[in-house]
Order: sequence, then structure tokens, then C-alpha cells
Amino acid sequence: MKKRVLTVFFLFGAFLLCSCSTQGEDSGSDWQDALNKAQMITVSDAETGEILREVTDTVEIAALVDSLAVDQWTLSKLPGENATPSLELTLAQEPTETALSDSENNGGMEEIGTVTVYSDIPYISIEVLGFSFDFEVPQDAIDAIEEFAAQS
Repeated sequence: MKKRVLTVFFLFGAFLLCSCSTQGEDSGSDWQDALNKAQMITVSDAETGEILREVTDTVEIAALVDSLAVDQWTLSKLPGENATPSLELTLAQEPTETALSDSENNGGMEEIGTVTVYSDIPYISIEVLGFSFDFEVPQDAIDAIEEFAAQS
């Protein structure tokens, strides 16, 4: 239980602290570390909910996270209320086993957050622990996510 609580606090702290630095800029490495915690990414069509791809290969997940240029993200509000979600990435990891938890996990994963990609604008939203953050991101990051979703 302690390990699970520490993981939740780490993720929460990483997301909250991402906007704190000595120069008032977002710390992309905190977001990158948090995204790298994912052991599975499920890519879905945001409109239909259809699962397009499910990835558990840690090398492939790390390559995606590296291609996102997280250090170039800017915490920002979505421009307008009519932003149309196109893709949703659900991040998951195995539950932390503790002495007090059931020893059988059955290989299930627990959702740790979601990333929403919007069509026609270079913005994403990240939701974790009930908190939502919007970012303006480089177009290359959007292209990398769309390419990742299209792979089979």
C-alpha cells in the first residue's frame, strides 16, 4: 500500500511541479518521467471510442515519449471551447503489490492517466488523478502521436 501511495504522490507531485522552475517555465522532464511510468498505452478514436492500438512494449512506449518533445510543451488554455478531440491515449501500469493486497493481479492494468489529442490544433490535454492540464505542443509531437496510432 505504501508503494502505491508513493506512486500516486509522485505522479501528482510531478504534474503539479511541472509548472514550477526557477525561470517560470514548465519542467518538461517531470512530465516525461511521469509519462514514462506507463506500462501500457491504449490509443482510441476520441469520437467513437474504437481502440486503434494497444502497446505494452516498453521500448516502443519510451520511443513515443521521447518523440513528444515534452521540454517544448507550454501550459496553456485550449483556444476556444470548440476544440475537437481526435485521439485519446490511456496510460496504464500494473497495480503495485503490497503485503496487504491480494496476491493475484490477473495481469490487469490500472489506468494512471489519459492524453487527449485535438484535431487541427497543436494542443493536448492530460488528465491524471482528476486534474486536467492543457498544453500547446509542437506540431511534431502531434504528428508523432498520430503516427504511433496508425502503426499496426
